[in-house]
Amino acid sequence: MAAMIVTKFGGTSVEDAAAIERLRAIVQERLDQHPVVVVSAMARVTEGLLKAASLAAKGDQSDG
Repeated sequence: MAAMIVTKFGGTSVEDAAAIERLRAIVQERLDQHPVVVVSAMARVTEGLLKAASLAAKGDQSDG
């Protein structure tokens, strides 16, 4: 069986274009290990996603 790694990147690892480029380079260096990549929400986005989910669950379609 071929080697495989799981990598998780979150928050500041995807906060801007430079960070995403670093993430890309890290993953590319490990392609021979067949990486599975898990990416969290971008930095400072999680609260907005949680608020949107809460409003949607209540049927609220406003901008919040």
